[in-house]
Order: sequence, then C-alpha cells, then structure tokens
Amino acid sequence: MVISVLAGLALAAQRLPSATAQSGLNNIQLAPVLLTGGLSQPVHVAHAGDGRLFIVEQPGRIRLYKNGALLSTPFLDISDTGANRVKCCGEEGLLSVAFPPGYGTTRNSFYVYYVNMAGNLVIARYRVTANPDVADINSEQIVLTINHPTNGNHNGGQLAFGPNDGRLYIGPGDGGSGGDPPNNAQNTNQLLGKILRIEVEAGNPVTYTVPASNPFVGQAGYRSEIWAIGLRNPWRFSFDRQNGDLYIGDVGQGAWEEIDHQPGNSAGGQNYGWRCYEGNAAYNTSGCGPASNYTFPVQVYDHNGNCSVTGGHVYRGTLFPNMQGVYFYADYCSGRIWGLQFNGSSWQNRLLLDTAYGITSFGEGLDGEVYFTETGGRVYRLTDASGPTATPTWTRTPTSTATRTPTATNTPTHTPSPTPSNTPTPTATSTPSSTPTATATVTPSNTPTETSTPTRTATDTPTVTGTPPTATPSVTPTSTLTATPTATHTSTPASTATVQPTKTFTPTPTLTPTVKVSATAAPRFYWHYLPLIHNGDQPTVPYSRN
Repeated sequence: MVISVLAGLALAAQRLPSATAQSGLNNIQLAPVLLTGGLSQPVHVAHAGDGRLFIVEQPGRIRLYKNGALLSTPFLDISDTGANRVKCCGEEGLLSVAFPPGYGTTRNSFYVYYVNMAGNLVIARYRVTANPDVADINSEQIVLTINHPTNGNHNGGQLAFGPNDGRLYIGPGDGGSGGDPPNNAQNTNQLLGKILRIEVEAGNPVTYTVPASNPFVGQAGYRSEIWAIGLRNPWRFSFDRQNGDLYIGDVGQGAWEEIDHQPGNSAGGQNYGWRCYEGNAAYNTSGCGPASNYTFPVQVYDHNGNCSVTGGHVYRGTLFPNMQGVYFYADYCSGRIWGLQFNGSSWQNRLLLDTAYGITSFGEGLDGEVYFTETGGRVYRLTDASGPTATPTWTRTPTSTATRTPTATNTPTHTPSPTPSNTPTPTATSTPSSTPTATATVTPSNTPTETSTPTRTATDTPTVTGTPPTATPSVTPTSTLTATPTATHTSTPASTATVQPTKTFTPTPTLTPTVKVSATAAPRFYWHYLPLIHNGDQPTVPYSRN
C-alpha cells in the first residue's frame, strides 16, 4: 500500500481571475491517499467526528483508514463475505454511510444506505461494538425501506446529517428506466425522486419521526417525509458545514447535468423540476405548471465529452486558504473537476482539472479537507501547490436565519418495520462481485453485469472491459486564458406534450484551463461498474479519451 499526503500527481489548474474578486485557485493538485490499498469499488468517503476516514465499498463493506493506514478488518461487512444483505452491483450496492452529531461521545449508532436483495432501498441503523473500529453486524435496525419497482437503476444513494438541524437527509432516485415513465419525481405521494428529511435519533419509535417543520407536514397528497421534489438521480449531495447550504449533483437524462442549490436558511419545499425539465431545458412538461413553479440549477453543463455529474463538497479546511468556500464537483466520464462559488451577486464556475479518472464520489474529512474516489480503487485529496497563503475569500450576501421547529412527537403514517430481514428474497439469486484485488488494474472478473438480476432491468449497463488510466499523466501547459461565455440552450422535449417556455438564465462564464492532464499512455475506457451515475435509457458505450 502506498500512502502519501503531499507527494504525488501534480495536476495543475487555472487561476481564477483576480479581477472578479474571487479566491485565487492556483495549482490545484491531487495528493494520493490510497493508491493500492486493497479497496474494491469505493463509492463514498465520510468521517465520524474524529480523524478516521470511512470508505464505503459498493459490494457491501465499509473500510477504515486510520493513522495513515487502511485497516485490514472492515468496520462493517454486509456483503456476501459478511452478513450478505446487499445486492450488488451495477447501480445497486452499499452506497453511503452517515454518522450523527455526537457520534462516539453521546451516540454510538450510525446509518447506511443500501439496496437489499429484493432491490428495494434500505436506510438502516447499526451500533458499534466495544471496539470503536468494528461495528456490530447483528445490531441492524431497519429505519426506512423505499419500494423501488421494476428497474435496477436510479437508486440515488446519499445520506447526510444537516449541520444546522441534526436531521437525516436522504436522496433516493426516481425509480429508474429513462424519462421517469411513472413520473415519480413529481408524484408527492411517492418518496422516489426526492430529498427526504427525518428524525432518527429521538429514540421513540426506533424507526423515525417526521420533523414538524418539514414543508409538507399536514398537507393532503404529500408524504410528510419530503423535503424537496423533482430529482432524477441525486448522485451525491452535501452540506456546506459553515452555513448549511445544500448542494445537489443531479444526473441528467441525455443532454444536461446540473448542480442544484438550497440556502442553509431554507424552509424546504423546492421543486427542482425533473421530469418537467432537464437542467434549464424543457423535457416532458405534460401536466407541469409554469416555469416559475420550479427551482432551476445554479450550474449546468452539457454532454460534450461528459456524461454524468458527481456532486462534491465545499472546501472548509484550513490547509489551503485559496480553496476556501469553493464547491468542487466532477463528471464521471470526462474526469473533469470544476470549482463553483457564489461571489455575492452571481455564481462563478471554472474548470480546474481535466483528469484521467472515473470519479465516483467526493468526501470530506473532519478537518474539512476534500477527497474523491475513482474507479481504479484509489482515493485522492485535493490540495493547492501554492500552500497556506492567506487570500481574500468570497462572502455570501447576508440572509436571515430560519429557526427550526422542534421535531414532532407524532409517528408518521408510514412506519417501516424495525425488524430487518437477513434472508434474500427468492427473486434475487445473483452473487455479488468477487473478492477485491489490491491492484489498480481491473480485470473482467471484477466487472459486474446486470445479467445476474433477471427480475430487474437496467437498460444502460452492458458489460465493458478496458484498461484503466496509468497513474502518471503528462502535463502540457498553455500560456493564455480565454473567457468564453456558455451559450443559452433549449431542447425539444421527448414527449409530444405542450412545452412550457425554457426558463431564462444567465450563463456562467467558463475559462479554458491553463493545464490539461492527458492520459497519453493508454486510451481511457470505462467499464462502468457504476452505471448508477449514468443515463437511465442511454446505452453505455466505452468512453475513450487520449
């Protein structure tokens, strides 16, 4: 295992122009944390209020990185080598972990999001053993099960505790297929295609309660767990730990990827538009209201070499002041990493790195440092070569602070059974992926297929084999920056229904990066063990970039 904090691939990026009074991002780098540490399909990184990093492996394990080393014993193993509760892989598997405020001191339970053997979405609570580095696999309590009919894709997968309220937020996808045929995302009687907000630490009942301050509590035709509506497949949302702002990376259908934003003082209730809109463009407006009913993205990008957004984190570390307050996100297919920030009057977006990696997820350490995982099984940390040089940071226009109403004591109408089932359903006869390898080379034996799940269909996931990028990219600098505003786009909806006018928006300027990282040693192929971040009805093909 190769461990390094500061050494590694120096992947330089452009400087944000000082003329616009934004942070001077100069020479953003990727510092390898784990290169050949024995990880298998890492899809999430989280912390538990201490210096440890918890790395989620999609087959059903949570690995622990502690004191500069990857521990050999998993923190939790509910894969086929452990409790055998997780259906993997394709878009399914163990997808995230979240630790409540006070974990390790006043609380010893944590929460996971996985797809069970029946293909349904499960939020479960586990306790830690007397050894803080090992969880009790027999302590599972099912908090919530969301029926996920027919399709194996669009499971979402994110859990996070809100920094302002301590409630658990959940991001299920729209139920899969392509174009959301049942219109789950706009159906307020459905939990699919939403952001949910529940209270899980009250202790009575053991499942959950619904906060009385949730936006749709008491409204007929609405599930009270709903916090926000109209999402397709939120592949990673996160909170800015400083102000509670919520950032959502929502995977597009076939044309537009988007970043949605909700201020930290919001009372919830936003409708982010899917399937009426994909990004800012009308998609299927049958039965939809006027454009003013919807909250449109703060940033979109097209599929010119891109395919699927991976939502990230706002940097709130102390090591690299130039990165302070910047929201980092990426595209899975192109490997591009952008920085997004509000400058007090408008959103500014810049391409920072053009990497050779299939970036599957971002994560945050206790210290606010930002990490990402990628398809080769590696973990990297974003750094700034200019080091700890103090520079002015952007500030947000002051807004009033909302006061949260305490959690209601009533139990919601929908109370899932707290008793888990550890027995796979007869329809799920698939065997999860094989034992992980410790190398960065992916072989066909480690490439999951959708053929193991005969009762469910994910039309965009053929098996593709290929050669992952080499670990040493070449860097070719250029000498100038060219500002090119992004053009306004509209698109024709997929249906024949009447189309509402596309919302008018101010395009975010984009700069050509000064340095482009190229994987010249080998073509870049994606075998797509994570089609969960790809388009529901678009055939998956090898993606190659030299």
